[in-house]
Amino acid sequence: MKLCIKKILTTVVFTAFFGMINVANAGLIKRTDNLIYDDVSDVTWIADMKYSIVTSGGNGKMKWQAGMDWAANLAGPDGFGFSEWRLPTLAESVSLKASYVDHAGWFQNRNEWSRIWTSTEHPSNVNKALHFTVKGGSGNENITSSLFVWAVTTGDIAGIATEVPEPATLAIFSLALAGLAYRRRTAKMPK
Repeated sequence: MKLCIKKILTTVVFTAFFGMINVANAGLIKRTDNLIYDDVSDVTWIADMKYSIVTSGGNGKMKWQAGMDWAANLAGPDGFGFSEWRLPTLAESVSLKASYVDHAGWFQNRNEWSRIWTSTEHPSNVNKALHFTVKGGSGNENITSSLFVWAVTTGDIAGIATEVPEPATLAIFSLALAGLAYRRRTAKMPK
């Protein structure tokens, strides 16, 4: 009987350990056909990478300040019922690039090599701002150059609650239950 309890406890401990080292990191979550939530950066991306063409015409390229203004003015139907859109920061673009390869099919009008403005200004040159490509490139460009723009907003604006327990939480809970069961079992055994 003791051997059986030890085997069960050992199995639970290994399962809990491997559950704890598998960190939950979902990355991109498709909320609607138009909105994709990035749970790492806690921002919602517009699924259409060249949505500026739909809302402002032209070829989708804008100078940096015009892009900042375009994103800030998205609201109502153009903003999918939400406001407070903006260009992504460089850090948010890095988070997107990490998950994009696995979810590229979710994005419309995508061009992995297109240079896309960020809201991040160049740290030492006020005449430049930073840009990125979803294929992994980034750099800086004169703010009078025309690049593509893409809007994000902070948080999970689609409001779809899909809470998923993290593996570490489940592992700790399982380990605690196993410990309690073991303690109860050993307390009942005659000595």
